[in-house]
Amino acid sequence: ALCETATASVDDGANTEPLTVKQQSDDLARLNDTLPHGKLIDSLLLKYEIAKGSKDKKDDQTVFFLTASAEQGSGLANLILAREDNVPFNKKINYYLQAAKYGYPSEGYQAIADIYQNGLGVEKDDFLASCYRNLATYNSNKPLVEVCKSRYPDKFRPMPNMPLQSAKEIMK
Repeated sequence: ALCETATASVDDGANTEPLTVKQQSDDLARLNDTLPHGKLIDSLLLKYEIAKGSKDKKDDQTVFFLTASAEQGSGLANLILAREDNVPFNKKINYYLQAAKYGYPSEGYQAIADIYQNGLGVEKDDFLASCYRNLATYNSNKPLVEVCKSRYPDKFRPMPNMPLQSAKEIMK
């Protein structure tokens, strides 16, 4: 009954119409039907949140659910994994690249820029940092991207920009 009466507002520009939690849930379900791995990602992220919040918290469980979600294309899971303290910087860069690919380009590329700017687990490189910082902007400088690709064929890896892959991430 509580779910039936809880409401949220959606502003369509002219008037405000309340939506029930059930309507929001139905909208998310329809959205996930259009995403190839949406339901699985949402399920894995929910299991991660439950494991993380459990009194019997097991770190290996939380990492398992996050990793599985990341492997299905969750940008959010990749972002969370990259921010873990015990992850080596070369893996952090890969997680941030995947986060950038799956809906978090600004956060992913900015974090990689910071890694190279500060020489965290990699050789400090201000120019490579500026290459990634450029990708973190909304409208990156295309000629600079080409120079970065030619100068750093192994270290500079711009990713295709794909949308978020689950309804949970879209709503967040």
